[in-house]
Amino acid sequence: ARDALARAGWHPSRGARPLKRVIEEQVIAPLAVAMAEDPGLADREVFVVLRGSPRALELAARRASVIEVG
Repeated sequence: ARDALARAGWHPSRGARPLKRVIEEQVIAPLAVAMAEDPGLADREVFVVLRGSPRALELAARRASVIEVG
């Protein structure tokens, strides 16, 4: 998914400046919608997974690992 985002966020004349917009559109906005629909996602690790085409990014969540320190 990282490579697909990097390719989608690169423009020959503007460099990586479009990357922020791509991340906001393809990761941040869908994550915000998912968290609004399921507040339980706040306690989970979320992964961005590429399924097929670069436009088929998917969010996958699992319970966050808790590591006690001290």
